[in-house]
Amino acid sequence: MNAIDLERFDRTQTVTMPIVNKTGRYKGRVIGHDVENGWYVVSLGSKVNIVTKATRLDVELALGDKKSLKGYALGADIIPLNFENTTSQSVRVNFQDAPTWDVVDARRWDDGMYYYYNTDAGFKQRAILDSIKERFESERTLRGVKGATPEMRYLFILLSLQRNSFREYKKLEQMKLDEVERVKRLEEFRRTFAGRLEETIEKAGGKLVKFSPQGTSKFTVTWKVGSQTIISVIKDDMRIYNLGFCAEGEDKKHTLSSAINLAKIFQEEYGSVYITRE
Repeated sequence: MNAIDLERFDRTQTVTMPIVNKTGRYKGRVIGHDVENGWYVVSLGSKVNIVTKATRLDVELALGDKKSLKGYALGADIIPLNFENTTSQSVRVNFQDAPTWDVVDARRWDDGMYYYYNTDAGFKQRAILDSIKERFESERTLRGVKGATPEMRYLFILLSLQRNSFREYKKLEQMKLDEVERVKRLEEFRRTFAGRLEETIEKAGGKLVKFSPQGTSKFTVTWKVGSQTIISVIKDDMRIYNLGFCAEGEDKKHTLSSAINLAKIFQEEYGSVYITRE
């Protein structure tokens, strides 16, 4: 049996690493630290010390040589560009905040989990994906779209489900999904965020047009009040992250309900709201 090199724990080194649920892993070493989830610059020796939060450059350098997995952003997950590259039809990506329809490059860390690296601006099938996006937004089928991959079609179906559309359910049943993925998606659908969202907007006097997930706990929501269409970013508790119209920097003081009421007041007093997000 080889002797354990205990001296390596006395040699101090400064590294960049992610900590999730108070646990991080760097190569073979597991550490525990009571900090919020995120990337940190950490001093590793006989003791573990958090030096500072990591910068975006620190993270990119740390992930640069790690195994890459690219996929279509869908909330906190990605749908892999090729199902054959993974054992699941969706993969959780820590710290992802990319809008739906972006192509994300995720990297696998020492803990076996994937982390957001960047978006793939040079995705070669962008024109096909944009065509599918246009079909989704205009609520048309994919009939006649050339070059759409099974993975793109799966993304389209999932987004349709999240829009609370039962019309796509049979198509989901017909796809060859593993049982874990099937249960995951059906449970996600039953949570009916779309229903709660639509009820909130209608009670406040607006109308839901569409919505899509953005990262782990945010949604981009398009809604109408009066003759104006507004695009807001909300958190999953219906609080505002970005109003989408001018409110003198007080966006985060609002819920979706109060945002709609504020827009109605602006329309009554000034004739319209000043749109800041297209």
